[in-house]
Amino acid sequence: GKEGWSQLITRCIDNAAYFYQQLKNSSEVEVTNIPEISSVVFRVLPPENASEDADTMNKRIRRALLHHHGVVIGQTVCHGNVCLKFTLLNPTLTPAKLDELLDLILSLR
Repeated sequence: GKEGWSQLITRCIDNAAYFYQQLKNSSEVEVTNIPEISSVVFRVLPPENASEDADTMNKRIRRALLHHHGVVIGQTVCHGNVCLKFTLLNPTLTPAKLDELLDLILSLR
């Protein structure tokens, strides 16, 4: 019923808030805005000695997540920069799984 739907939606919003906070705490990531519902927009920052720019790297990370890891994260442009857009719609995700995802994303830098 209504209460069940409310709990599922709230869990997705809570997951987005958690993921946003984890991203915000990382020096390897730049978040673009505070999520209002369940979408988190961010960009991974390249290491100092990187041979590719941030836009190219974020496009590559998105493709690797999709094609090699089965993770669907969107791509968008925010303030003129290529960013990743993760919309959390799966209420069964846990903070531990979100931490694993962030570790995976950062491993692809």
